[in-house]
Amino acid sequence: MTKPVYKIYTQKLCGYCEMAKEILKDYSMEYVEIAIDENAEAKTYVKSFAKTVPQVFCEEQHIGGYEELKGHLYYLDKD
Repeated sequence: MTKPVYKIYTQKLCGYCEMAKEILKDYSMEYVEIAIDENAEAKTYVKSFAKTVPQVFCEEQHIGGYEELKGHLYYLDKD
């Protein structure tokens, strides 16, 4: 079974964004980072459904922010 690839929308000076990237690394999960402060299209997309970053997706499924990601990874690890 191959591990899923995560997509994480971030911005500069975001502590929770850094923590989300660290926890993905801790679980050896592959991720693609999209910085919304450098990508206007991504910023518009994220702002259409969320007020904060990070916003994390597992493949096409929206996980949520850092706390939701932490819970998601914890339950994956239990399996």
